[in-house]
Amino acid sequence: MEDITYLLDSFTKISALVSQCRIEMKIFNDINLCRNIIANLLSEYSGMINRINQLNGLKYDAILISTLTNMINRIIELRNITQRLNEHVYECANIQKMIDETYINTSTLLIKYSSLLLFLISKADSIDQSLAGKISSALASALFASLLDIHNRQILEILKTCIRIA
Repeated sequence: MEDITYLLDSFTKISALVSQCRIEMKIFNDINLCRNIIANLLSEYSGMINRINQLNGLKYDAILISTLTNMINRIIELRNITQRLNEHVYECANIQKMIDETYINTSTLLIKYSSLLLFLISKADSIDQSLAGKISSALASALFASLLDIHNRQILEILKTCIRIA
């Protein structure tokens, strides 16, 4: 949850700094869209934790898998918007630095949550075909997005950590 609240705090600070730079309204709208995505992530995270508590731990559960898959898709959307923002705020160094940091954090979240999803599906006896399609789409997109950033040391370290844990 700390990772997600960090992202929300970052975008709140970015929103406050926007007034100091000449930024198009579309960029401002994208920043607010990111805040909304993160707020939804926080809500889904709370739901996921509640479900884990109901299940008495981490185990395969279609509701849990679906929630986690939705979260991964939201993080991918957040990452893509953040990347687009980074390309348009080059005039404002302080905002660009914060966006760079949030971009890297979204990529690390993708790796962490994808690893958790892989762990959970490894516990399944069987998986519904529809859910399998959602899972494969989310994981393929997350893996592709994360590997695009593998040149970043922080991303590489998170990947190594998740692989070691598995």
